[in-house]
Amino acid sequence: MLDSSPAIRPLPGHYQDFLDENELELACDMLETYAQDQVTKEFWLALHDAATKMQLPNASWFERFAGNTETKS
Repeated sequence: MLDSSPAIRPLPGHYQDFLDENELELACDMLETYAQDQVTKEFWLALHDAATKMQLPNASWFERFAGNTETKS
């Protein structure tokens, strides 16, 4: 779901630390910051679904991002 462009920067190393420590909200926040202008609508919808299941207060933001994303080929 990430754009396959070679210009994509790698995720910061501490992203995996957040996952390992079950800090899923921090990992989700990091994905949001990382993903600006680099992902497809489907990415935002998947992030919205995950945030909703975790009952995060910012889950609705991801659905809004999906609505503002052009479909990438």
